[in-house]
Amino acid sequence: AGAWTPGPAAAHAAHGAAPWALQGEHLGHAASPAPVDRAATLDAAVRTALAHGLPRPFSVALSDDPALAWSVTHMAAKAEQQRTLYIDPTGQVVADIGYGDFAPAAQAIEWGVATHQGRQYGPLNRWIMLAGCVSIWILAISGLAMWWIRRPKGRIGVPPRPVGRRRYMVLAAVVTPLARIFPLVGASLILAVAIDLILQRLTLRPAAPSSGARP
Repeated sequence: AGAWTPGPAAAHAAHGAAPWALQGEHLGHAASPAPVDRAATLDAAVRTALAHGLPRPFSVALSDDPALAWSVTHMAAKAEQQRTLYIDPTGQVVADIGYGDFAPAAQAIEWGVATHQGRQYGPLNRWIMLAGCVSIWILAISGLAMWWIRRPKGRIGVPPRPVGRRRYMVLAAVVTPLARIFPLVGASLILAVAIDLILQRLTLRPAAPSSGARP
């Protein structure tokens, strides 16, 4: 046996048809010390995939090393329909990996990817993802419009701070859960607040009295 792997997945980003949980993964077989001549052709690999019941459409990842296996991946719409065959140089299937073979974490990732791409639940899923994209656009545009309306009159600057603690409490109630779910968002907000406080201290220092000023 040779060192069967998905082929060029780790080296080339074009191998995007394989499930995320399988991209760049090795199957753990011992490497063959002697060179391997590939007897199976691409047509033979396609016939093998069809003979093993792999649904269409599927993609074939060709390795640049004849000693490595080719991966044939069903391009499934739903995460639980994913299936990948690994075909060795002789045309034999050395591994048949489906969604049920993934660990719970990998299954969750594959489900999240399919849902995020709008494939998991059909057209309704795509419309919901589109609504999320449009809401982000509206949020960006409305944020710029709100700043323009609230900016200091007649000049470019920072809008005045809101009066009262209630607004800050409402803001914290909205931002804190998002910051916990998305740690990078929380880190960026903390960094922005820290920079803002530092700039305030640098720009709001009281001016030193001149030497000629009266006590």
